[in-house]
Amino acid sequence: MKFAFESEDCIYGIIIGMLVIGFSGKYFNVPNIPYLWGALFAVAVILTILDIFHTFTDLGRHPIALILVLLNNLIDGALQIAYMGKFFKFSIPKLSAFINPYLANNTYVFYIGVFFVVTSFIWLIVWPMTE
Repeated sequence: MKFAFESEDCIYGIIIGMLVIGFSGKYFNVPNIPYLWGALFAVAVILTILDIFHTFTDLGRHPIALILVLLNNLIDGALQIAYMGKFFKFSIPKLSAFINPYLANNTYVFYIGVFFVVTSFIWLIVWPMTE
């Protein structure tokens, strides 16, 4: 358990993914409220860190599932930190230089949102079955 229940980071990941899809403007738009979006991504980073710690306490699960969830958390965390930096106007030298060009392209932003939604949904279904 992280805060309230075990799958909260997956549900939050789906919400974040829908928000990112809204940033792309492909199907719908979200208003420009930088500090609110930055705070939401800060919470997402905290949940991702807690999920990494939680993964290490669940080492009895299937090893491939553990490796995949850790890899997914690293990608999620990097994207979340990049978005947090974008909205709070700070940069991390190597990370921002690599990811920010993708965050400026609406096509990539859409696919980043899809990544958040799909991977969170998959882990919501698959993770309980890996015990």
